[in-house]
Amino acid sequence: FYSRCSHAFGRMPVGQVFDDYESLRIDVNGEPCGQGIETGIVTHESAALYWERVRAHGYLDFAMILYYSWTILEQHPFVGRGIASRFAWLLIDEFQDTTDIQIAIFGALRHFLHTSFFLVGDQNQSIMRFAGARPELAEQFGDQIDAHRDTALTGNFRCGPAIVSTASTLIPTVPRMQSAGDAAQLAAQVNYVHVGRPIDAITDHFLPALQDAGITLGKAAILAPWWTHLIPVARALREFDVPVFGPGARPYRRRRLIAGLAEQLGACAEAGNYLGLPGVERALFRLIGDLTGNSRYDMFSYQGRRVALGLIYLARELADQHPGGVAWLRAIAREAGGYLEREEWLPGSAKQPLIDSAEEMLSDMQSSKVDLANLLIADMGLFANPEHALKLITLHNSKGREFDGVALICMNNGSIPHFSTSTQEAYDESRRLFYVGLTRAKRVLVVASDQSHWKNTPTPFIAEAGLG
Repeated sequence: FYSRCSHAFGRMPVGQVFDDYESLRIDVNGEPCGQGIETGIVTHESAALYWERVRAHGYLDFAMILYYSWTILEQHPFVGRGIASRFAWLLIDEFQDTTDIQIAIFGALRHFLHTSFFLVGDQNQSIMRFAGARPELAEQFGDQIDAHRDTALTGNFRCGPAIVSTASTLIPTVPRMQSAGDAAQLAAQVNYVHVGRPIDAITDHFLPALQDAGITLGKAAILAPWWTHLIPVARALREFDVPVFGPGARPYRRRRLIAGLAEQLGACAEAGNYLGLPGVERALFRLIGDLTGNSRYDMFSYQGRRVALGLIYLARELADQHPGGVAWLRAIAREAGGYLEREEWLPGSAKQPLIDSAEEMLSDMQSSKVDLANLLIADMGLFANPEHALKLITLHNSKGREFDGVALICMNNGSIPHFSTSTQEAYDESRRLFYVGLTRAKRVLVVASDQSHWKNTPTPFIAEAGLG
């Protein structure tokens, strides 16, 4: 499918192709829409082909779930009547991220006049326009239902006072936001640095600040406007033996056949519990699909769970026999194929590709300068259970999350706001995105711009926040 898109629209970076299709939505009229169509490579024809392929494999994406929910309410009013009669109130959190088709679903339920709505949202965190959310949609629906707007939530229970003050300077509110609860007692610190390279902000400023504050790496994150900003930082930190989780963190290609399963089993081999069982099931589901082309949904049945548990037992047994990461990886690739063949989940022909995949992973790691002689099984499990790793996340994906320490890197004009920004509406959304990044931090916040390119200047939002 990717090759057909490339032929039709020109050779595009794989990441951009995925982003364009990930942003696809269906409007209330059943027409494809979204950022991929507006500014990307997606056409109505290629969108129809994409959804045809999704359905052919027995899948649904989120856009399809929303559209089918809407059409069910439209075509079968008794469904909406039943839902409205069952629930006297619907609480909708993060209402600023509501899309047009979601508003249509709420409107359909409202027609039956049995359900009341309690809507909670922060317009200053509306950053999902690419997914169809717009601040004005929330306001319009509030007008439709004659909603009261006399309650303002001003207490911030996450961020220390210094961080709240910075965010409130960037986007003032009336009444003003205040740290509340335990957060009001946090001795938070905010630092702005302008460095030569993004990695310098981490090694020279962020990591020392975390150490001084007694914050472990697992409770800290690096945020950037785009995943492409994070990859070189992840690779540099990996060379410094700093455990990281996120884009560029893996020293091997993520799509190596056995990589996902090896990560999950590596975490389970090190853990003293079975909390990783659902992850093993999902990894097996993907592995079997990649090897056979079949979607084995029975992996999520009793029989599938039994097989997944058997692999966990096998992984732990092999960990006792092969304590080194390299020997364990080779052993699990060899033995897992035989086990799944005996349990009739994979054909015998699948065993060799698994063994080859493990060797490819080791070759990737060698190219990434990993010390294979000291590779641990725990290193394989890091990406399944990144509890002790420094997180690398894009600003959009950080929404709804919180960390004791946060570094915002690549805060340069052209990255945020993006150089293609041409409207006040898009500029304001970029400011809100910066605001979201600031308010992910509880105690330590480092904001960094860099001069790795001669054109780089700090984003104007740094000055608007009273920094620098």
